Amino acid sequence: MVSNEIALLNLENELLATGKKLNDLIYESRIADRAPGAQTSAEAELYQDKIAHLEAHLRYLQGQLDALKALQGTPVPQAEQRPQGTPALQAEQRPQGTPALQAEQRPQGMPVPQAVPRPQGTPALQAAPAPRPASGSEGNSRKYEKMFGKNFMGIFASILIFISLIIFATLVLPYLNDTMKLAGLYLLSAVMLGAGLLLHRRHRENKFFVAVIGCGMGCLYLTLLLSDLYFKVIGDIVLYCLILIWAIFVRSLTRVKNLVFLIIGQAGIFIATVLGTVLCAAGGDEKKFLVLTVFYLISAGVFSQIDKDYLHALAHSRRGKGDGEAACEPPCYGRRLCSHICVSLNVPVFTVGLLVMESGGYKTAAALLLMLFMLCGFGLSLLEKCRSGAGFQFLTVIDSLFFILLFHGTELLEGKYTYVFMYLTAVALLFCVEKKDAGVKPVSQVWCMLLVLVGCCGNRWMREHLYAYLTAIPFLAVGRWRNKKLYLYAGVLYLFWMWFLLPGTGGSFPRIVEAFLMTAASYAVFLAASRRYEESCFKMLGYIMLSILTAGTAYRLTFKILETIYPADAAGLLPLREAELIAFYTVAALQLLFTRIGFFGKKAAVRITMLAVNAVLMCAGVLFLHHMPWLIPTILVTVLLFVVNSRELLHRHRNVGYYIAFKYTVLMVNILGAFDAVNYAVSICLLAFAVVSIIAGFHKDNAAFRLYGLILSMVSVIKLILVDINYDSTLENAVSFFVCGLLCFAISFIYHKIDTGLKNK
Repeated sequence: MVSNEIALLNLENELLATGKKLNDLIYESRIADRAPGAQTSAEAELYQDKIAHLEAHLRYLQGQLDALKALQGTPVPQAEQRPQGTPALQAEQRPQGTPALQAEQRPQGMPVPQAVPRPQGTPALQAAPAPRPASGSEGNSRKYEKMFGKNFMGIFASILIFISLIIFATLVLPYLNDTMKLAGLYLLSAVMLGAGLLLHRRHRENKFFVAVIGCGMGCLYLTLLLSDLYFKVIGDIVLYCLILIWAIFVRSLTRVKNLVFLIIGQAGIFIATVLGTVLCAAGGDEKKFLVLTVFYLISAGVFSQIDKDYLHALAHSRRGKGDGEAACEPPCYGRRLCSHICVSLNVPVFTVGLLVMESGGYKTAAALLLMLFMLCGFGLSLLEKCRSGAGFQFLTVIDSLFFILLFHGTELLEGKYTYVFMYLTAVALLFCVEKKDAGVKPVSQVWCMLLVLVGCCGNRWMREHLYAYLTAIPFLAVGRWRNKKLYLYAGVLYLFWMWFLLPGTGGSFPRIVEAFLMTAASYAVFLAASRRYEESCFKMLGYIMLSILTAGTAYRLTFKILETIYPADAAGLLPLREAELIAFYTVAALQLLFTRIGFFGKKAAVRITMLAVNAVLMCAGVLFLHHMPWLIPTILVTVLLFVVNSRELLHRHRNVGYYIAFKYTVLMVNILGAFDAVNYAVSICLLAFAVVSIIAGFHKDNAAFRLYGLILSMVSVIKLILVDINYDSTLENAVSFFVCGLLCFAISFIYHKIDTGLKNK
């Protein structure tokens, strides 16, 4: 009864809620109908449909409530007559104390709110239109318009001015002497710089005047450089002093904190770099190339200087990261990124110029200075905690190559050590890029891993003695320790490349032993990584690759040992065949072990791969049964390979019985062929196996075995009668026919007994 009472209370609550909805809907319809012009005929019809639907639902609930009360023995009150004009069906009044929610009743006589009529001629009050916010596309358009119109147009203007000056100079130069040319350059630089400073002081919001200042500073720098490199009117010491004065002056202009000024100044430096490098490379002047390098370091240091605001933001971002807060991006990170990009443009110019010049001490000094400058810039960018770090990742890929080329250009060591330096640089860089959180991080990681491979393979000693210990093993270990998917797959790919580095059978014995030990160590680390990492693709790729490496190294090592033991037969086939068998035994033993213990798991991809590898080994075992030594061990190993997955496959699908019976047939035929059995003996064995298949089919209730046995029995009898028996010996013919008859009789007897047993059951 408790459940019936609960159902009754719930039904009453739903009835009251529906009645309240109906009352509210009728009230809303009347208000909308009285408002002038506020309700159309379609809307009125929609209101009537809703009211009719709610009334029907209310009548249904009332009927259900009455029926439930009748079942409980509660008297059902008569429905009250609704007075005319009542807007909705009223919910039945429940006795006091009932916990159901009561519908809110409107007091009698309470007037229904009427819409206040507006006097004729009075204009309706219209809401003032709110300002429409700019859409996303309009906001982006304005932002791009401001960026291109105010900023980039100044840069383009400066570049065009540079080009026009160069063209004008080519026309006027034949008519001017060196003094007039140099004076004109200084005058042009001073006019542009002075005009830009004066106009910017009056109109600080105009970005074009900032562009004029940057253009003047670039022209002044270029003029100072040409005064020494081309016109030769000043010496190196004087040029150093002038560059220092120029740097101090540029430092005083850093209050103009604008990206346009930085880009224009860097463009002037780039033009000077290209021009100076071409002149030094054409003349083979190493000393002036060193001077040019020092000039560039000074000017680049000035334009990429770090102000106090940036250092404060950088320190705040690092503190925020340590306190668990999100690392903020310094407000002037755009200027820093621009400086890094410009460095990545200038350094290749110096690198190319350095590589085309002849050897010398000045060339080495210039390369070392550039490498030191790049290291400082990399360390600075590594400390910058920007939001994405995408710029750092891409610049790392670009700069690392030129950094290695600069080391090669120093000529401090032989060329083979360049690959050692490449390997060390790539490893150090790989751990540095891990600190930058960016969606493009895999780009720089893959690049560093490629440098690791090239560096290790380029050096002969590293390639022959330490390849696995420097590539596959460290990456597999780090991938397992830090659960890094990319590192694990990189280790597998390094193993793939290791196959091409294996020594041939003609290599030295210590070299082959080293290759075998590297493979064994890689195998051990891979197995340790597989126990923790659950991705099937990694496990199967590594297992297949290491199985191939194990077979190759075991074959080479065994061949070398047998060649040493049997020097007289070294030119024959015995060491070769025995080495192949040893390699086969090794891989087969590992396959049987891992399949038996389920080392790599039970996922579908793992099962399919292990079955495929097992099928390849079964085919190899069948081939090794013919004309090879060590026949009995080979038969045992091959039988184990054929048996290992049979029960598991049979449990998964009953039709697999055809495949299992067929592979055992193939195994039996090849074993008999290995012992040079006569043809009729093979046929008799096939017939005997057919009988065994039929018995196994009845025992396991598997139709696949029974049907296969019947087909095989017919094939074996036909083969025996038409192909195998030559009818020369009466005794042999009689024995063969007698044995086949007994087997056929046995098949008939088995089917008769089974069929009788099934009918009785």
